[in-house]
Amino acid sequence: MLTLCLLPTSCGFGKPGIFTGVVDPTGHELRGLVHQQTFCRELHPPGETRGQRYHRTDRESETWLTAVTAVGRMPNDAGWVHVGDRAADFFGLMATTRATNSHVLIRLVQDRVASSPPDSQGEATGDADRLRLMAETRRVSVTTTQAVAIASRGRRPGRVATLSLGSVRLTIRPPQNEPRWRTSRPRRCCRIATGTSGDGRR
Repeated sequence: MLTLCLLPTSCGFGKPGIFTGVVDPTGHELRGLVHQQTFCRELHPPGETRGQRYHRTDRESETWLTAVTAVGRMPNDAGWVHVGDRAADFFGLMATTRATNSHVLIRLVQDRVASSPPDSQGEATGDADRLRLMAETRRVSVTTTQAVAIASRGRRPGRVATLSLGSVRLTIRPPQNEPRWRTSRPRRCCRIATGTSGDGRR
């Protein structure tokens, strides 16, 4: 399974673009460019409401959906893993990757409604089992640890930190306040919680 990294680039004056590169998960090398698009980040129009912003066709989040759709399905029963940072944490990306039979690895920022455990089809188990994603993450037990060497950066010296890792399987429900995605099927996910000790960070 190859990893598709949706990485920010620059299109002048610090304005971003996005490209989709294929990374070898064993050697961590960029093997090729599958898709590329550039865009210039524009300020919101003065007085724009949240509803008006949601229905704009030039929203920055649309670049993620365009990239996933353009890449499409991986042939020969293989699969893509789309990797993104906090900007990729929106349900539309989860639904779009599902439609292309691919996976997504994102950094959590939204506290979503979830259900646990899912049934065999990944559907929610019922309204009585409504959970909050952030709260469930904080309850994740550590299952493994590993010492990781962190290189020096600038004036910050190198150090060795202990990485703690745990996970929980949940089903994320579609947001009911987003008309475009509210009728989508719930998305089964594995929430991975990480933390480090020895440097005061998480």
